Amino acid sequence: MLQYDSLTCFVITPIGEDESELRKEIDGVIDACIFPSLLKCGFDKCNIYIPHRMNTSGMISHQIMEKILSCDLVIANLTELSPNVMYELAVRHFTGKPTIQICNANTKLPFDTQDIRTLFYNNDTQGGLKLIEQLESRIKNDLSQHIQINPITQIKDYIDTIRNVRIKETDEAVLRNANAFNQLGINNIYTKPEERPVRKEISSAKEIYFLAYAGDNFVERYLNEFASAYENGASIFFLLGKKGSDFFREVDLMESTPFIDNKTPLLDAKVDTTFRKISRIKNMAQNNRGKIEIRIFNTEFRNALTICKDFDGNTLAWLTIMFGYKRAGDCMMIEFRDGKGLEDCKQYFDKIWSLHNKDILCD
Repeated sequence: MLQYDSLTCFVITPIGEDESELRKEIDGVIDACIFPSLLKCGFDKCNIYIPHRMNTSGMISHQIMEKILSCDLVIANLTELSPNVMYELAVRHFTGKPTIQICNANTKLPFDTQDIRTLFYNNDTQGGLKLIEQLESRIKNDLSQHIQINPITQIKDYIDTIRNVRIKETDEAVLRNANAFNQLGINNIYTKPEERPVRKEISSAKEIYFLAYAGDNFVERYLNEFASAYENGASIFFLLGKKGSDFFREVDLMESTPFIDNKTPLLDAKVDTTFRKISRIKNMAQNNRGKIEIRIFNTEFRNALTICKDFDGNTLAWLTIMFGYKRAGDCMMIEFRDGKGLEDCKQYFDKIWSLHNKDILCD
């Protein structure tokens, strides 16, 4: 049984200027909700750490990181989506330790944190009482879990799987019986570019959803397959990411793109080159039965994604995960059929696509 009085908790929170409305709200939530809920669970007040109230000597940034990594529990207030808060939350996610997200009910969470269960509060007396009750329940529940699932622990699971399993030397049936593969719908994992099969599925697809950096050579490599799909009546949707956004608002930024004679877009070099490659698809096809739509957005994302849906309703997705600043061709590719992984790929594409429904480059 847990001895709560020996456990530690750190609060990740925006701070704001002294006497600002944000500081008043944050301190009110800490004193009226977070402290009471922790004390009701049995925490010792001396083991609850608030960043702007830490009085120990030394570099405050080092102390904060040490607490984020070591504390048994973290409560993260995402109100106003402060860059420091989001950075510290990502560091905490890496540990897989219990983390509870809270935020003001008016906060619109970015897509990569929307799927994580969050406690939304109203900044009034009734909202405070409700938050105390919710926090008490979550604290007891989350501290009973060994590892908490979040976007980073999921990726770490992928990496651990690849490190521990050599695909070519392992019986496929063994892989298919593994829980992670069954639940996520992983069909195959390729860790080297030369392992990847030629994507003939593109030629016979009814719908194709493609998301990558502008300048990616995937379009050129499979130009014939794209043209064949277009000729057969496929609907092809291209999302081309262009560098230049604020990292924490990546999919919310969309620059308007001026046109020459309503046909030729004025874009940066990589986008313009990719746009012209895609335009060749129509010229290569024998008829214009298909549909092509292109949208562009500023981004710092590091994943490339292709989803193909055939005329029988079967769907296949290839997610290329890029670590650091490696090229897409040098990184790991995960192939999904059915399962949660495929659904996550669809939602990932749809979320970005829907944000730019007024900014169609070409159709």
